[in-house]
Amino acid sequence: MPLPIAALAAAIGLLISPILRGQADYAAYWQNGYFECDFTLSNLLIGFLCTGYFPIFPWIAFSLCGYVAAAKLFGPIDAEESLVSPWTLVWLGAALIALSLLAIRFRIYLPDPIGNNYLGGWTMFPPTIEYVVGTLGMSLAMLGLSHRWIDRNPEALRWKGCSISRGRSAVIRYPFISCILSFTCGPFGSTVFPVASSRPIFG
Repeated sequence: MPLPIAALAAAIGLLISPILRGQADYAAYWQNGYFECDFTLSNLLIGFLCTGYFPIFPWIAFSLCGYVAAAKLFGPIDAEESLVSPWTLVWLGAALIALSLLAIRFRIYLPDPIGNNYLGGWTMFPPTIEYVVGTLGMSLAMLGLSHRWIDRNPEALRWKGCSISRGRSAVIRYPFISCILSFTCGPFGSTVFPVASSRPIFG
């Protein structure tokens, strides 16, 4: 897939997600604070598309942006398109974070259909445009910084052999990462950011 097409598809997938949630009556699937639906084909498809925990819209934006970022950051040296500097991703990520914060801050001044229906503050359920843009910016910035300070750092590369020998497959890596996140972020997240909350945390 051409990289501009992937980037455009990511933007479209993000921007149409509030419209799809409105058409599908998102709140009807979250009446008890968690996703539930009848096990019919239509409800299951709607859940996968726009009303579930991690639906295709808008989360497809992460996959497509990751595809573009990886192609530009880790592509072959002799590729026709020149590789970008890690700092490009850092600045792009910072710009997305700033855009997210601006949207949160100024959405109260926008017309009601945009400020309350199209935007929605910082919430994960539903994943608002501000939330997805902000977390996407954080991911891109961290990718750029990690590539600069770890991948290109001779001191950090000393541990490369150890990490490869103990983590050749996803079966090893994913449980290890899950344990780290559970014990470090779990207690904090469950008290500060309730998973099933649909209220804006701020904004």
